[in-house]
Amino acid sequence: MAVTAWLTVITGTWVVYPWYREKVSPPDLSGCEGLSIPDPTTCSPRDFLLSDVSGSTKDWHEFGMEWKERVAWISPILATVVAFIVLYYGGIGAAALGLFTTLAEASTDLKEWLDFKSDVGPLSGKTIMAVIVWLVAWAVLHVVYRDKPQETRRALTIAVVLVALGVLGTFPTFFQAFTAD
Repeated sequence: MAVTAWLTVITGTWVVYPWYREKVSPPDLSGCEGLSIPDPTTCSPRDFLLSDVSGSTKDWHEFGMEWKERVAWISPILATVVAFIVLYYGGIGAAALGLFTTLAEASTDLKEWLDFKSDVGPLSGKTIMAVIVWLVAWAVLHVVYRDKPQETRRALTIAVVLVALGVLGTFPTFFQAFTAD
């Protein structure tokens, strides 16, 4: 999601925005007179809005420029922050999901117990239990590390390892190796 947001804003800024901002009309914007839509040879979209030939459109240009130049960049920045937080704190939940998936294959009793909703099967119990483990871990880690300095690199490394273990635990070739006979 963060990558998509970055690609969208970068494309808009360096591909679409220069096309829009092109100055085709003379400084007095006379190339836009009498037009009902922008003409690529005499009046660019920017010139058309600034000329006010179709009503009061100059304010739309000012609003659009603020949005494209400043506000639009907030979205990928926030998406990156959210992705970091999910990775940083989500490692325990991912590892728990991998663990429950593997253990459910190894134990028929656990597999049956995790079958909270028969339409979904044991996946319902695996995900619910993984979320519970994640929430408990988040609360415990918050209390433990609330007033202490944190080593971001170490915590991120641990989170990446836990996410990798979680992915491994949900990979069929891996968890099927533990299938109960």
